[in-house]
Amino acid sequence: MSLVGRSHEQGGAPTQKVPVTLVMLAVAILGLVVAACGEQKEEQAASPEPGATEIAGTMAIPTPEVTPSAGVSIVSRPSAVIAGTTAYAFIEGTDGTVWYRQSDSGGPWGDWTSLGGVIEGVPAAVVAGDDVYVFGRTAENDAWYNRLTGGIWSDWQGLGRVLSGPLTAVAGGSDDVYVFGTGAEGGVWYRHWDGVAWGDWTSLGGVIEGVPAAVVAGDDVYVFGRTAENDAWYNRLTGGIWSDWQGLGRVLSGPLTAVAGGSDDVYVFGTGAEGGVWYRHWDGVAWGDWTSLGGVIEGVPAAVVAGDNVYVFGRTAENDAWYNRLTGGVWSDWQGLGRVLSGPLTAVAGGSDDVYVFGTGAEGGVWYRHWDGVAWGDWTGLGAVN
Repeated sequence: MSLVGRSHEQGGAPTQKVPVTLVMLAVAILGLVVAACGEQKEEQAASPEPGATEIAGTMAIPTPEVTPSAGVSIVSRPSAVIAGTTAYAFIEGTDGTVWYRQSDSGGPWGDWTSLGGVIEGVPAAVVAGDDVYVFGRTAENDAWYNRLTGGIWSDWQGLGRVLSGPLTAVAGGSDDVYVFGTGAEGGVWYRHWDGVAWGDWTSLGGVIEGVPAAVVAGDDVYVFGRTAENDAWYNRLTGGIWSDWQGLGRVLSGPLTAVAGGSDDVYVFGTGAEGGVWYRHWDGVAWGDWTSLGGVIEGVPAAVVAGDNVYVFGRTAENDAWYNRLTGGVWSDWQGLGRVLSGPLTAVAGGSDDVYVFGTGAEGGVWYRHWDGVAWGDWTGLGAVN
């Protein structure tokens, strides 16, 4: 099946003097009205999004105070990976360069460190064996990457190709790395690293909107995209051969997210026109129906596989973080994580007891919470770039 995209004053007017007592009375009344409106706004901000009946009451989590670090502010939402026992968080600064912090074995986070380069948008990061790759797109729409090998970062290296949006990267191993992007014509393109060299840019065709979603599932690679008509499509690499684009239906209002627990355990998530989270599941034989998880979120959901569990995170119109978890085949209710965030979330996991969710605070710094298998830690700020 083929995929086809489609203060003004009035001069001369006499003035009248207003008695002072009337002025004072009007000011007092105005003050009471303003105070009442303020209380009403606070009550409205604490109320759930209309229609979000599946989301239980807001958790009483205080919002931490933070003083942003001096220096470069954060432009993009963070991306994150876990390589072994080390967690990495990457962002684009207002200087256009890529910055990162790392935490070894759950210990303190190191300082913000610049990788240089000048990119547009969210850096894409992926773990391939013992290596970490970071990809970015320049203002000229070319793809570049930097690689951490043996504890040393390489220089930025160009991959060429004029691309029209952010990149996506996945890896099946140290010699099996894919980077995907959308061409100026709307089609999906990719390059593959086989451990020795990068292959040429290759077109998968199709016409999609925004960034493609990709995931490695066993020996297969899946790529998902959303058309201009807001339907979901996918392409799969099996045995070295790409399939044709196949439709998954459903009118969706934003980008897709995909995760996999194995070759017979693939999930694709999206946001419906009503703002709820929807998903389909591949069990190795067939795709299940689109299923609603309810909730009302803004933008793209974040998802991650952690052991035998699947977590889905979303941000409400009030900018709070919520999540839903699949455990033993049963989805939980939506649960609040608190914190006023200004953009989409990112999630990463090193195991069932090692889950991170990252977001950007209203002040421009990176914040995260960590699940240790028993409880969520507090929101912790990584600050703005020093």
